[in-house]
Amino acid sequence: MDINLNNNIYTIRYENNKVRKPMTYKLSSKLLDTIHSIKAQKNGYIFHAVTNQNNKLSKETVRNHWNKVLKQLGVQLRIHDPRCLIGGILVSNNKTLEQVASVLEHTSISVTKTIFKSKARNCSRIIRGFFYKSSLIYYAISDIY
Repeated sequence: MDINLNNNIYTIRYENNKVRKPMTYKLSSKLLDTIHSIKAQKNGYIFHAVTNQNNKLSKETVRNHWNKVLKQLGVQLRIHDPRCLIGGILVSNNKTLEQVASVLEHTSISVTKTIFKSKARNCSRIIRGFFYKSSLIYYAISDIY
């Protein structure tokens, strides 16, 4: 991920996302405050590798930490589930599939239809389960850090 503080945006490089195209987003004021409080390291990274601070934080490191927290909690949750949660919340709030597809940056509406063909009742059940699981994760992470 590349962060441009001059324009208050961040870009997820094409090689790091499923659609294989750069995805650029605006940094919220909360994200900006957090980034400024962390401060970039001498190497320019905000999040550096644990074993070698001259390297960036790898996907494997993030996944390993994710799995460690889930194991401690005894919870099964995919790293992709927060993204599904966003779509589920939008569907539950009667947003159109076109709107959901736009937010999730699906390449076609058919992808969104396949994922969210269930109606709000099913999405609500999934969302309630996710919030329960994610609250457990939040409390576990806050104890670790």
